[in-house]
This record gives sequence, C-alpha cells and structure tokens, in this order.
Amino acid sequence: MAATFNEFSEKYLGDIIGKINPTTVSSKVAVNARLGGMLQADIYAIRTAVSDVIRDGAMTGMTNPELAAAMIEKTQKLQPMATFVDKAGRNWKADSYFAMLNRSLHANVARDTYADTMAEAELDLVMVNGSSSDPDSPCIPYEGQILSLTGATKGYTTMAEAEAAGLHHPNCVHTESVYIP
Repeated sequence: MAATFNEFSEKYLGDIIGKINPTTVSSKVAVNARLGGMLQADIYAIRTAVSDVIRDGAMTGMTNPELAAAMIEKTQKLQPMATFVDKAGRNWKADSYFAMLNRSLHANVARDTYADTMAEAELDLVMVNGSSSDPDSPCIPYEGQILSLTGATKGYTTMAEAEAAGLHHPNCVHTESVYIP
C-alpha cells in the first residue's frame, strides 16, 4: 500500500473548502476573541467574510500575505469593526489577527487533510513534530509523543484529548507525521 502524504490531492478539495465556513471558523481557530459588545449577526458577518476569502484563496492560489490583506479589506467594510482581544486580555491589531487566523486555519486544514489521508491508508498513529520556543506552550508535553488519531490503537493519548489540552492552538508550529511501530 503506497500512500503519499506530501502531495495535494484534489480528492479532498471539497472537504477542505467545506472546513472553512462561518460556523467552523471559531472552532478551528479557538483564539477566544472577545468581540466587544458586538451582536451575533456582526460576528457571523466577520466569520462569513473570512470564510469567503479563505475559500477564494484556496481556489485562486493566493499567498498568505494576500489572504491576510484580503481578510482585512473585506472585514473593514463591515460596521462596526471589531476589536480583537484574546483570552489573556491582549488587544490584537486587525492585520496581526488576520495573519494569525490565516496561518492557523491553513495549518488546521493541512493537518485534517493529512489525517484523512492516513485514515484512508488505515493508519492511526502519529508522532508530534516540532518544538515550541514558548515555555508556556500547551503543546510541549506532546512534543515527540505518539498519538492515536481515532483512539483505535489502545494505550495512546488520542488526538482529540491532546487538542482539548491545547495542542494545535492558534499559531501552533507543531505538525504530525505517520508513525508505524
């Protein structure tokens, strides 16, 4: 069984586009942004604008800086404009926020697509790669660890458990690679 994990497969393009939509933006990038006193309709409008840009960018091949600029341009047309505050109380400038959002959404979709390819090849174990320069990163306990994508391989922490504990936070630099014992 030969599986290629490093090449883009058009087979998953529909899934990729489907993963970026207004209802999943906040769950895919759990930045915990507090959007001031904005109405839910305003928040949904921002999520819709960001989702539209990501989908357009995926189909046209926009670069990360182009995507971030398009997100800013599209959301600045909305009123009122949001102030982005993370769960630590830090304010984000719109350009920094959308650059982070773009990086995080792309990383999450890439990881999801990789996991889909592994599942198709009936592979369940991954090794967490990368190292964080932030000593407070919730990912540090998982660096170099073997995880089960689905829980099918007993005795391993599942990916869902690791993500619930903070793995793949916004701006996360960690990736996974297939692990075959």
